[in-house]
Amino acid sequence: MVNKNLLLLHCTNLVLAKADDLKTAIKSTREASNNDTKSSMGDKYETSREMLQQDLNRLEQQLAATNLQLFNLRKIQFKPNCIIVEVGSLVNTTLGLFFIAVSLGEIIFSNQRLVLISLASPLGKQLIGKKEGNVFSLNGKDEQVLAVI
Repeated sequence: MVNKNLLLLHCTNLVLAKADDLKTAIKSTREASNNDTKSSMGDKYETSREMLQQDLNRLEQQLAATNLQLFNLRKIQFKPNCIIVEVGSLVNTTLGLFFIAVSLGEIIFSNQRLVLISLASPLGKQLIGKKEGNVFSLNGKDEQVLAVI
């Protein structure tokens, strides 16, 4: 069985690594922007500078979203003997194993494939409040909660 404390730590480390990568990309984009010198081709310079600024804005938005994921992960507290799906639940369904935390997608942890989803995802919205044995519908197909861990 999956140790949820270790899983949460693993997820936190994944998000921290993503944040570090984004910080590195932001730094190198800023350096590229600062090293961009104006040439005799003014329009080309302005276009290049604008593209670098757009890249920088996109990276900063991704970093803000990643920091929010990290904040949300750090708020998770596991309740002993929880039988209802909530944030922090590990849910085994007929679709597979899901960790209700943040949207990070599919990972392999402790030799098991599981999918990290947020409560805001369509599946997260379907699962919240369900118990073992409950049925939920996704894409017009009925699925079942096999276990809430």
